[in-house]
Amino acid sequence: MDLSPYEPYASLAVVVAVGLLIGLERERRPVPGAGGERGDRSARHAAGARTFPLIGLLGALAGLLLPATGWWLAFGGLIGVIVFGVLAYRQEARIEVETGLTTEVAMAVTYLLGVLGTAPGLFESVNHKLIAVAMLGVGVTALLSAKPILHRLAARASQEDVIATVKFLIVAVIVLPLLPDRNFGPYEVLNPREIGWMVVLIAGISFAGYVAARAYGSRGLGLTGILGGLVSSTAVAASFSPRARSHPELHPALSLAVVGASSLMFPRVVVEVAIVGPSLLPTVAVPMGVMGAAGLALSVWTYRRGTKTRAEPPELPLKNPFELGTALTFGLVYAFVLVLSKAATDLLGSGGTYLVGLIAGTTDVDAITLSMARLARSAEVSRQVAATTIFLGAVSNTLVKAGIAVVLGGVDFGRRVALAFVLILASGALATLALWLV
Repeated sequence: MDLSPYEPYASLAVVVAVGLLIGLERERRPVPGAGGERGDRSARHAAGARTFPLIGLLGALAGLLLPATGWWLAFGGLIGVIVFGVLAYRQEARIEVETGLTTEVAMAVTYLLGVLGTAPGLFESVNHKLIAVAMLGVGVTALLSAKPILHRLAARASQEDVIATVKFLIVAVIVLPLLPDRNFGPYEVLNPREIGWMVVLIAGISFAGYVAARAYGSRGLGLTGILGGLVSSTAVAASFSPRARSHPELHPALSLAVVGASSLMFPRVVVEVAIVGPSLLPTVAVPMGVMGAAGLALSVWTYRRGTKTRAEPPELPLKNPFELGTALTFGLVYAFVLVLSKAATDLLGSGGTYLVGLIAGTTDVDAITLSMARLARSAEVSRQVAATTIFLGAVSNTLVKAGIAVVLGGVDFGRRVALAFVLILASGALATLALWLV
């Protein structure tokens, strides 16, 4: 819908709505140091649910007047908002309330969003402008409301995590664009820049799980395992299974962790395929989605059938995915699997490709997934062969984790986990067969 005929009204409405959203978040946030350690909701911030919409409206009016007054009025309004924030901060400091500058900075940002929402000539269309203002407003609100999560993460992040992240970002932002963008090597399938982007993709996905595990990883066995599965479900199986041998009462919670962590591998595969080889997505999404849903349902079902016993989760040996050694190792594995897949297809046909999928999946599903998505995108293998190979890689990886559960966790625990895995794989096989028959 084209909102150009209603531009001033739509812009004002969006700006006020964004201001109200930010204001409500600030209104409900307890003031630190007031009324006890956790803060007091009755103690007010410098601005809340009424002031923030007014600040946004002030910026919007300044933006509407830009053609007549120029930028000096908008700039003067920003100075006024900053002065108001400084005075409010001094007032809070005078009454000895422990406070920061977050609310005051949010006031200035809300004013600028108001100007952005009505200033002419900054976007190609009104729709683009309103979407930008709405997205920025939601992003600001999310950032403000994420304070406990960010503080918890900062407290648990080590100096090594920070250094590893900075090093990786330097490589990704500075070194990666300088890599040659041409194919070479066996079968002309190795492209340094493409391999670099694959490393960045996998490291980014794994880092999101690593951050979640560090922020929430001490809230029970099940949640710890599931979040750890975003980084490495094999590491979860290897860390949790030994505890099952010595603590039979924890079998329900431990099986929830191991099966739940493994179930997250399937939606992860879907995300990777969607980014690298979108044409392969319809063929991969159905079986992987079915297995992911079945895995989560089975993990919850097995947990509810058993006796619930709370226990502290073991420390997961998760490495920061941004460590250069980890990233470079994956890059080498991906390059090797890519060449091996192409060679197997060329020499042995689809059967050779399936064999590579089974072998590669025993150690890493990401490498075979990205390799097949890359080869299917360039039509070097058919979509059916690529999807089947990815499925076989997931099968072999899941069977390896079942073996880990049996060997390290004992027969009883291993039987519980293996049964769930067999049902998961059976559901995926049926979904794959249904796709072939359609």
